[in-house]
Amino acid sequence: MKRVLVFLLMLCMLLGCFTSAFAKLEILEQPVSQTVKERGKATFSFKVTKQQQMGITWYFVNPDNGEEITGKNIRKTFKGLKVTNPNSQKMTLRNIPVAMHGWSLYARCKAGGAAVETDIVQILIEGMDPPDIALPKRLTAVENKEPAEQKSAKSESSSGEADAEKTASESEEEKDAPEAESENSSIAAEQEPEPAVISITASNALLYPVNAKGKASEEGSSSMSFKGSASFYVAPSSEGEVQYWTINGVRMEPDTQVTGFTFRGVTSDMSVSAKIRKASSDASADLDYQNMCKITCSNCFFTFMPDGITYAAEGEVPAGAKITVIAGQGADLDKGYTINGEAGQQQNKVTFTMIVEADTSFSMD
Repeated sequence: MKRVLVFLLMLCMLLGCFTSAFAKLEILEQPVSQTVKERGKATFSFKVTKQQQMGITWYFVNPDNGEEITGKNIRKTFKGLKVTNPNSQKMTLRNIPVAMHGWSLYARCKAGGAAVETDIVQILIEGMDPPDIALPKRLTAVENKEPAEQKSAKSESSSGEADAEKTASESEEEKDAPEAESENSSIAAEQEPEPAVISITASNALLYPVNAKGKASEEGSSSMSFKGSASFYVAPSSEGEVQYWTINGVRMEPDTQVTGFTFRGVTSDMSVSAKIRKASSDASADLDYQNMCKITCSNCFFTFMPDGITYAAEGEVPAGAKITVIAGQGADLDKGYTINGEAGQQQNKVTFTMIVEADTSFSMD
């Protein structure tokens, strides 16, 4: 009788281990997006059904091109970034740079020939506009069956009868695998629709694309198109006082002269136009091209439309030229501009115009 009891006890223990080893692989708790200060710390974690010999890898996704970089290698992309436990359910990032704003990440788990991925989450930096793009969710499970030969070898420790049943079951699963993969592909296509193409047009104005770091391109155009969302800077295309702006048919007349502004996270078609009061026909008579003036700007830019100079940091204009000076990204407007070494000029102004008669330097540092 005792032998029978011992045998039954051992059989129950073996069945318990077998059930644990082949439990369904699934995510129990998803990671969440984190908003941190520049050079701050963030911890990303998730919970998954416990498995034997489970592999975990975190992946970071570049928002500009979709490139995926593993948690072990992300430090090569961002100098000074510190990563702890990139192959576990709880990963910590320290010294996070501003350049990581908008990057997304997710984790992939593999065990026993199956794989599952977490939701995609984001890293955001305090004080910066969040990307206006909805993050797609990963499929809850990704089939990744092992070859039948490998599975048969693993199951040799079981009884011959159970071995035969398991092998037959695996054979049926492999036959159905192409259909399952096709269904998963269809689900992924439904969850991740192709972003719509957005068109921006400008009249009497130029559009300058703005990158993720907030810097505007030096080349402008009267139209642009993109997918998803984008940011851009708008400025008049010709010299003269801007009377008013029209945005999507709505007329805007600012209290003060506005010669340029930035749109961020635009997700729909837009039209922008500027009504410019033309300068008098004899305005060019006051320009002295025999006496050229050198203009230099630090953390700011200038334009002189008659000569086609736009958004320049350095250049030459004739004496008597009326130029427009524009503050750079992140400039302290309260401190004002430093003009020819004299600080505190034109305070709290994003842009202003002035006539130059000699070499002139501007700084917003």
